[in-house]
Amino acid sequence: MQLIPGIRVIPNQESIADAIEVNSGTTPASMTDYLNQCFEPGAIVPNDDWRGLTRDERDIVVGWPNAYRPGTWIAVYRVPEELLSPFDEARRKTRQSNRRGEVLGIWTESARAAKPAFDRFVWQAFSLRPDRPDSMKLSGGIRVNDPAMKTVTTRPKTSDLVGLHVDDWYSADVVGRDQSPNRISINIGVQDRFFLFVNLPVSGFFQLHREDTGDPGQHRISCTQLGRRFLLANPKYPVIRVRVKPGEAYVAPTENMLHDGSSIAMKAPDVVLSLHGDTVLQDPMLARRHFVSSLIRLE
Repeated sequence: MQLIPGIRVIPNQESIADAIEVNSGTTPASMTDYLNQCFEPGAIVPNDDWRGLTRDERDIVVGWPNAYRPGTWIAVYRVPEELLSPFDEARRKTRQSNRRGEVLGIWTESARAAKPAFDRFVWQAFSLRPDRPDSMKLSGGIRVNDPAMKTVTTRPKTSDLVGLHVDDWYSADVVGRDQSPNRISINIGVQDRFFLFVNLPVSGFFQLHREDTGDPGQHRISCTQLGRRFLLANPKYPVIRVRVKPGEAYVAPTENMLHDGSSIAMKAPDVVLSLHGDTVLQDPMLARRHFVSSLIRLE
């Protein structure tokens, strides 16, 4: 199945195509070789056959969107080096570890001290949404994941992995998902991680699901369940992944898209500082000059 235009990756570096890959679709976690990773019933995960984008796929995925249009972009930026210096000791210990429990304490302590500086960076790199001038409030915290995980998000009460999912911190309806705040996720660890996503907003796969099934009900199930139904009906719809290097941050509309993180290629623990904020990009040309990475518009 071919990609449908939706999410776009903004090419603010010439080599951005090298950081983006696509696969052949998804599979229920219960039918994979990752059963030892304790996925919850119904979880769906990407296939492992990642490859580079073709020219036609690049035209669909990569491009400069309207930075002020909510719910349509993902951005990957280089974080200033001085923001990472408070984590030097934690990063040194992480390089020598292969389990999250061995380093969780030192990362939590370091993050409390460093978060104000990261907040200032976000305020400088992004601007308030013009329709919500009083809405830029950042919240979040640090997360440490085990390495070599196909996906990393878990249910808080059970610790079961959820697979591809839609965040629901703000509980918006399908028609309002594109107005939800973005997630800003900073790789403060020591190895590359991946951001996985399906390049359709919630309204997009809801519309396709309704056309396929004739089901008009958008309030009876969660957006994650709705997304799972779409993937079960379209198992060959590709998933995209973007490489996020240490010291890079991605911004994404995770309330409006199927997504997850992955530490599959890591040998050391995966460490992320995640913040939520109702932000938009500054002038994309400014971003092109001052930051190293990519942008995608989706949430």
